Amino acid sequence: MSAESDALFDRLVATSRTAIQESQAVAVGDGRARLSQDAMEAIAVDAIRAELNREAEGRIRVGRAPMGPEQEQTLVRRVTRYVTGLGPVEEFLADEEVEEIYGHYDYVQVDKGGRPFAVFRDVWPSEQAMLQWLADLARNRGLTERQFNAGSPLLVLRLRAGMRLSAVRDVSQRAVFNLRRNTLQRVTLDGLVRNGMVPPHLGALLRVAMASDLMRVVFVGATGAGKTTLARACLDELDPSKNVVIVEDTAEIDMWHRDRHPLFHSFEVREPNSEGEGGIQMAELVKQTLRHRPDWFCVGECRDGDTAAEMLKAMTSGHSSLTTVHAESARGGIAKLALMLALSESQLNLSVAHNLIAEGVDLMCHVVRDPGDGRRYISEIIEVAGFDGTQAVVNQIYRATDTRFGYSRVATFSPPLEDRLARLGLDLVGFYQACGAPEVVG
Repeated sequence: MSAESDALFDRLVATSRTAIQESQAVAVGDGRARLSQDAMEAIAVDAIRAELNREAEGRIRVGRAPMGPEQEQTLVRRVTRYVTGLGPVEEFLADEEVEEIYGHYDYVQVDKGGRPFAVFRDVWPSEQAMLQWLADLARNRGLTERQFNAGSPLLVLRLRAGMRLSAVRDVSQRAVFNLRRNTLQRVTLDGLVRNGMVPPHLGALLRVAMASDLMRVVFVGATGAGKTTLARACLDELDPSKNVVIVEDTAEIDMWHRDRHPLFHSFEVREPNSEGEGGIQMAELVKQTLRHRPDWFCVGECRDGDTAAEMLKAMTSGHSSLTTVHAESARGGIAKLALMLALSESQLNLSVAHNLIAEGVDLMCHVVRDPGDGRRYISEIIEVAGFDGTQAVVNQIYRATDTRFGYSRVATFSPPLEDRLARLGLDLVGFYQACGAPEVVG
């Protein structure tokens, strides 16, 4: 585009953005709900067309031809999408395979399938321009309003269509953002079996686990490994009559559906306001939402000791439960939970923490993303089978044979869990054969 076109585009963006902000302020000041997406688009279009009319009049006065209808309509659509959507990154998101966009104002990387796909430079003219973009998204584009400024330099924001934005300013050397998109709108175990993330026999195990009256499952893995995806697929297996409570730092497990999941209730941590008031933390939400008598209770991710403590209380008090933990292996997930419990307000010693985990967790499922081809898959499943007086005792039920660790024999489930799974319909003989027959001693 020419410098003149760039200047017009910037003017239209500024005019329409101001119109939306003023209308938003009026709505909030009158005690009304924040503007909907449709309302913002209508305000933007009106402001853009008014400015384009002034532009056309100015051109006619100096003897220049005004913009043609088709060119004008294209510009209206582009500016509206820029202002009411996600601005400069909208063109990247037009590719439905794009999963992640991250970087600085002058260097943005786009990932597909867990791997770098393209790099774009100078997406914003300055860091201040990118910060303005992020602040505008925080105020107006999220499903909940957030602040992003010098006083609130950390941002986590959920956006439309299952996207999550995180950003940091001031406490980092350079402002940085990360936008992640869930490319799968509805996730099912059958779908994950088809795409190779879940072997068929593990899909059968998880399916019967979700049909149990009491089952406690922890998904373990690194960032981006697929923990939340697998959790969503398992929750999708639940009967529509099940009352399900989901608590998250930033709501990502959007499972409510009037027919499939009418009793799914999602709760989200609330950040304090600029005066430091009104915040509601994860541990508080967990404690409160258990009063809703859920059939299944889900914490999106255990990140700290107090959340882990409340989650384990739910698991040991008879609630079928599901959560995720960042760790490098299934056993590492147990160690991570124990450490968080030791650092919680209760300050449990490690042996007590391991005992609580042994009482509250049935299965730990580790998922990984191959750094070479970006493929996500279940690498390991263990049963937390008891407590030896010092730490949790585990049975390794499954380990992927195509990892660098090589083939590993498996154990059987403990008799109580084996009996529960058999009564739920799991073909244990076929399951053990698929995992790799356990070694028979003597």
